Amino acid sequence: MASRSSTFFSRSKVLLHAATPAPNAAAIAQTLHEAARRFVIETPDVHTRNLALEAVIEHLRQQPADVHHAFSEICAKAPIGHHWLHDSFMAHATLRDDPFVALAEAAESVSADLQKLRELIWNVNRWLFRNPTSVGGQARGRIDSRFRGLYRQAADRMVEQLGVRRAEPTDRLRRVAIVTPQVLDLPHAPTRDALWLGAELQRQGIASIVVNANTMPATSELDLFRYEIGNRNYALSGLQHLPATWSDYRDELAVYTPPAHRSVERHCRDVLETLEQAQVDAVIAHDTLFLQDVLAARWPTLWIATGGDVPYARCDAIWVAAELVNDGTRARAAANGSPEILARQLLFTLPQDAAPADRAELGLPADAVVLLSIGSRLADEVDAGFRTLVAEILRAEPSAWLLLVGPGTEPMPVRFDADIRARVRAIGLHDSPRALYRSCDIYLNPFRTGGGTSAQTAMADGMPIVTLAAGDVGAVAGAALAVPDQASYRDHLLALVRDPQARAAFSDRSRARIRATFDFPAQVAEIVATLQRLAATPR
Repeated sequence: MASRSSTFFSRSKVLLHAATPAPNAAAIAQTLHEAARRFVIETPDVHTRNLALEAVIEHLRQQPADVHHAFSEICAKAPIGHHWLHDSFMAHATLRDDPFVALAEAAESVSADLQKLRELIWNVNRWLFRNPTSVGGQARGRIDSRFRGLYRQAADRMVEQLGVRRAEPTDRLRRVAIVTPQVLDLPHAPTRDALWLGAELQRQGIASIVVNANTMPATSELDLFRYEIGNRNYALSGLQHLPATWSDYRDELAVYTPPAHRSVERHCRDVLETLEQAQVDAVIAHDTLFLQDVLAARWPTLWIATGGDVPYARCDAIWVAAELVNDGTRARAAANGSPEILARQLLFTLPQDAAPADRAELGLPADAVVLLSIGSRLADEVDAGFRTLVAEILRAEPSAWLLLVGPGTEPMPVRFDADIRARVRAIGLHDSPRALYRSCDIYLNPFRTGGGTSAQTAMADGMPIVTLAAGDVGAVAGAALAVPDQASYRDHLLALVRDPQARAAFSDRSRARIRATFDFPAQVAEIVATLQRLAATPR
């Protein structure tokens, strides 16, 4: 039986399609606006309301540009709900600069409430990450500058209120804390990175403790449209010692999960006191807003990038992909009190090995040239431009098939044109990505700034990769394997589909790039040396 929410969503779409055959753009826009306001007023709960508003956006996307313009003008005069809901809805509905900037400009009104400020920063940055071409560079710069300024004031104020003092320098590094936003499971790359870091540190003679910080929002107190919350592993609680049964690591690993607190200050104090009791000497941090500032005020802290280039939170040094470092990176790092930049390569931890997946079980012909895309956000990232390009390839080469893997991908084939839809497979989550890498022919990275971890693993397993040169995935592929624009992307992909010898050559180049660039034990050895130097230096 369909859920109440999905039934309401279907009824909403029927209502919109029935209501919008209007004589002109203004009338269509007015109908959509009235429907949106009605859904906000009449829907029984937030989830159902947001589904109904998704129906408005879906219908708006099918309209010509003059309807979009008229809709924006009407909404500016008669907002849809309170300002957080209105601006976040308009950001997704229009993908224009103004509503994103408006959200950032309004952040000062919640800057005294750290939970709400963190929610706003996290959600807006996630939306911008998922829509890399929808908001212009100037607007992105304004948003980033606004958030960084407000965040810095709030974080410094909290650190002062907590009375955090710097630990005394030490010339002996004994225990390191690895602080990560969430610990889920090993297919989750940030989890794998944190656990492998802890295990490799112990192999190199340094005790470790992993902090499962759970710093991502658990709900939307601002009542944002299309808000996102962080996943949590509810099997983890308090201090636990977990067996390391991944790769060739076998030693137990200490993992600490703090209690859930509404108060950011209380959450930070809890972790601080736990790490003081554990007698840590230094911290490795991923993106943990506010908590990282508290820990960096106490211990020398190395921030390791998982995609971006400069954190919001303070640290003593930054480990970032060399390809992402530029004058802007250096300026933001200096402004954030992080003068030392280690321009290196992203960490690389390889998922569990696996035999090739059975193509027949995946619904793929044995002789097909299979194009593979994997990601946790493909439902958003496979946009119209990417679909158009892939459709051209599938039309040009009948042997080509597309396989989409990740949560929410199952209904995605219907987004492709009917003439090539039968050669688009989408299977949702898969328990062994490496089995898929080893049974497919070419890895496609959509037009996104992320995807570096999936690309690393695909390359390690010898897949030719087709990706733009942006973001962390560009850093993984390197200038020799990434392409500069969508036209080059299409030409390179078509050449690989048509020429098995070219695929074999680029398979060798993928493996060579990984072997030459990514050496996890060597990376950890340099991390240890860096932390030892930072721990011995007075500040």
